[in-house]
Amino acid sequence: MSEKKIIEIIKKYIKNKNFDSKTNLSRIKGWDSLTHLNILLSIEKICKVKFNINEINNFKNIGDIIKSVKKK
Repeated sequence: MSEKKIIEIIKKYIKNKNFDSKTNLSRIKGWDSLTHLNILLSIEKICKVKFNINEINNFKNIGDIIKSVKKK
């Protein structure tokens, strides 16, 4: 799955579209725990991957999510 596709998925859930792969999740306006889970569930479904609980808890920025998907 490409970085562009993953960012497109994320943008469906975030109103503020001003972020990149290095942006810390806590600095993205509108990113909360529910949004976090919804985004990850959507990525799992579309990319046909599965995140484990440690990954979910340790994602600090968009790049962490992208790297995890690419590893799978």
